[in-house]
Amino acid sequence: MRLGLKVGLLIAIIVTFSLKLVAYPYIAPGNIAGYVFNYYGLAISGAVVGIENGPATTSGADGYYILEGVSFGEQIVGCGKTGYNTVWVNVTVISGDTVFQNFTLTQPAMVINPLLIEETINPGEYLTTPVSVLNNGTGLLNWQATVNYINFPVIPCSYSIAFACTTVLLWQSLHVSFASFPSSPSDPSAPEGPIGPSHAEKI
Repeated sequence: MRLGLKVGLLIAIIVTFSLKLVAYPYIAPGNIAGYVFNYYGLAISGAVVGIENGPATTSGADGYYILEGVSFGEQIVGCGKTGYNTVWVNVTVISGDTVFQNFTLTQPAMVINPLLIEETINPGEYLTTPVSVLNNGTGLLNWQATVNYINFPVIPCSYSIAFACTTVLLWQSLHVSFASFPSSPSDPSAPEGPIGPSHAEKI
C-alpha cells in the first residue's frame, strides 16, 4: 500500500513538472543594433545605449552600437551622451534575431548676454537688470541662474554703549552664475536617460 502511494506521488510530481515545462518554454533573447548620429547626420561615439535595469553598451567611432541579450517583446531603449538630449524609443525585440534602431541626438547651446554681472548694492537698494539667454543649438535647453551675495566689508564694533555693540554694513556685492541642462523631448514617463552630468556655463 505504501509502495503504491509513493509511486503514485512520484508520477504526479513528474506530470506536474512536465506541465510546467510546457507552460513556460524558454524564449531566446534578441539583439538591438544601429547607429547614433547628431542633428547633422554625423556619427557620435561614446553614446550610451541601454535599457533601465538591463543591458547597456556604447557606440563606437563610427556611431555603431549593438545591444545583446535583450529580452524579447517591447522594450523602452534610451540613448544619450553628456551635453546631448536623451532619447527614448519603444523597440519590439524579436527572439533570436537582431532588430535595427538608429538614434539622432540633438544638442543645445547656451549663449548669455551680458557675460558678466557685477553690481554693488547699498543697504536698502534693489537691482533690476536684463539678461538674455539664447539657445542656438539643435536641442531643447533647460537652464537655471544662481545669484550669490557677498557681504563686505563689515566694520567691527569700535565702541560699546551699555554693553551693546554696533556693526556697520557698507555695501553688498553679487555674482550671477548660469548652468544649462539638455532636456528630454521624449516620453516624460520614461525613466532618466543613460547620460552623464550636463555641462555648465558659469559667468
